[in-house]
Parts: sequence; C-alpha cells; structure tokens
Amino acid sequence: MLARILEVPVLRYLPGWFLDWRLLRPMRWATGGTVLACRLALERGIAVNLGGGYHHASGNRGAGFCVYADAPLALLFLKQQSPIQSALIVDTDAHQGDGTAAAIRHWPWAHILDFYEDNLFPGRKAEEDIPVPLPSLLDGARYLDLLREHLPIALERFRPDFVLYNAGSDVLRTDPLTQLLLSVEEMAERDLFVVTEVRGRGIPLAMVLSGGYGPHSWEAHARSLEGILARFDGQA
Repeated sequence: MLARILEVPVLRYLPGWFLDWRLLRPMRWATGGTVLACRLALERGIAVNLGGGYHHASGNRGAGFCVYADAPLALLFLKQQSPIQSALIVDTDAHQGDGTAAAIRHWPWAHILDFYEDNLFPGRKAEEDIPVPLPSLLDGARYLDLLREHLPIALERFRPDFVLYNAGSDVLRTDPLTQLLLSVEEMAERDLFVVTEVRGRGIPLAMVLSGGYGPHSWEAHARSLEGILARFDGQA
C-alpha cells in the first residue's frame, strides 16, 4: 500500500519497521505539526508548520505521496476543542486537494477554495465548494489576478472563524512536475496576499507548505515567510 501511495515500487520489499521509522513516523510528526499550528494560530493569530499539506489523502485512503490527511484531522480537532463555527481551507498547491475535499465534503462547517492546474493529477477531480481550475502555462500576473478575485469572495461567502492555508511551491516555473509560471517573487506575493487578506479580517490563519519539487522551492518558501514575518512580527 505504501509503495502505491508514495509511487516508489521498491518499498514493497522493505520491512515494515523500517518504513515506519523512516517514512511514516516523520509524516506523523508533520501531521502533528499541522495540528499544533492550528492550535497556536487560534492563540496568536498566525502559525506556520514547515511540513504537512498532505492534501491527496482523505479520511479513508492515501494517494499522491500523501499518507495522512493532516488538514482535515487538524480542523476536526479544532472543531471539537474550540467554538469555531466555520473553517475555510485555501489551497494554492498546483495539484487539486482532492483528498482534503473528499474528507470535508460532509462537514457543513468546513469549506475549500482550491486553485489548481487542471491538467495535473488527479485525473478525476473532486467536488469542491469553490474550485478554480487553471490552464497550463498560466503566468504569475494572471494567477495573482485570479487569487485577488476569488479569495475575498470566499471569505465573504463562508465568513470563516479560521483559515488553513495550503501553500504549495509547485506553482514555480522551475518545478519539474507542473506547468504554471510563477517566479519566486510572485509566489511570495501570493502568500503575503493570502495572509494579509485573512488577518485583515481578524481571522486566525495556520499555514502549511505542501508540495514543491524544484530547485527553488526552499528559496520561495523562505522569501514568503520572510515577507509574512516582516509584516506580522509578533503575531506568528
């Protein structure tokens, strides 16, 4: 099963204890990081988990490198332990968050706004509250225009008490698995816009970093976090 989920056939031949030690245990720590980030965001306004964002995993299956459905799990804990009435997931990873969408579909209090490249995995897209399918070779300027158009609409429509932001770096033009054309600077602008728009309404926000497979993913995330910390120092 892990070989199928992670798309690495050789894993079929490795012992279970090794897979748990080297693969599943780190993913459980990352999932715990998402849960903790959500709790800290409620206290401080903003919190960031440097891992997580396993948005292809649903409540009953893993897929696309994702074993644990960390975002739905964290929101469920939050709902059980605090008085939130509505939560919004904003997903800007280049792939659709099909597992997340499936996990929260029957929760009337949880919603998703998802920007994704339409031609990518998964082939069969999940039903979502506000899907924003994007054409391949979309440039950063148009991408940011669509983000500025749809995010305020979603925030007004759902009036969330909490936002979980899945900020994938596979939107970069240097990513080998996607065909969106954002620069490092445009991705940083994307993240700063999302956080500013949400926090400007007084809504707590937790951020996870999700997918990114190219040589500049680390740089884009570092630039994003630098900009967010510069604007919201003391809140994260």
